[in-house]
Amino acid sequence: MAKYGYITETILDWVEKENDEGRYPRYTDINNKYQRISGSDSFSHHLPNWRNKLTERPCGRYLKKIESFPSNHVGNYTVKHSEVNPYLAKLKKLVYILTCAYNDTGYTSSENSIQSKLNSVRDTLLRCKVDNNYKPDKQRLLKFNDYYRVHLPERLK
Repeated sequence: MAKYGYITETILDWVEKENDEGRYPRYTDINNKYQRISGSDSFSHHLPNWRNKLTERPCGRYLKKIESFPSNHVGNYTVKHSEVNPYLAKLKKLVYILTCAYNDTGYTSSENSIQSKLNSVRDTLLRCKVDNNYKPDKQRLLKFNDYYRVHLPERLK
């Protein structure tokens, strides 16, 4: 089984390589490549996500339809890069871990503690989404590391 994101990564790599060689794939070219890789016909289902600049891929890449320049490639696709805060992926994982811990608890005193931790991590996550250059201070990062160690469920270790 291929790793999560393999098809997206492969398509973006391929389009970027094509761009580097002065070629800009058309919808049909990308669709054909997608079908060869995946064996599926659901390319149009994935394209909106691949074109979404706000999708938080670690690589920051997305597809952009050429609208004006170079004019002989209007309607074809190129790969663009957007900055992604380096803390996003880890904070999302911590939100998941704390949410699992919150759902696994059966008593309210623990729930309140976990909920306040979860709120703190979510606030930091939101700040990182808004500001690509935001870096949580050292104390906050140390606190988040403690949350991770204490609440990581056995099934995720």
